[in-house]
Amino acid sequence: MFLLKIIQNYFKHSFFVVSGIGISLGLLTILTPVADAKLVYCVESEWSQQALLFLVGRIGYYPLFYFCYEINSGATESVTITFDERDVNNAINHDIMVECDDDCTNLNLQVYDENNQLIGQDLDTNSSFARVRVNNITNGKKVKVKMIMESCHTDYCGAVLATTPIQ
Repeated sequence: MFLLKIIQNYFKHSFFVVSGIGISLGLLTILTPVADAKLVYCVESEWSQQALLFLVGRIGYYPLFYFCYEINSGATESVTITFDERDVNNAINHDIMVECDDDCTNLNLQVYDENNQLIGQDLDTNSSFARVRVNNITNGKKVKVKMIMESCHTDYCGAVLATTPIQ
């Protein structure tokens, strides 16, 4: 946990991965296939920074892990999250959340298990925020997350994908 704080402070609350490559920062691993979206440094994308600040304002704290994206209007970005032992030690239930910038009026979220069965979805048609709870995680449990940018008033919108343990 101490190392995580150092990493967070070093990157000024931004985590990143290079598109198509997985990275583990201790608590979870994210693999990102390339689609009509790109993973960006949170501090280098004005729109992703805005989405992150909106999320922090909404939930009241910086989530444990977050990754920033620029997603084309009408596109879906799929990401696989693998929970590890430290996630299980933090809590067995986790919220997966997405938030987008002020050019976005509808960002949806779907979460699937390893067998492609829907765990939960948030398809509110007039919201830039979506949340799905994943219960009873285990070490090595994988979930597929779909971020669906239904409505963006520009070519792309900034979005942030976050996870946080729920006690």
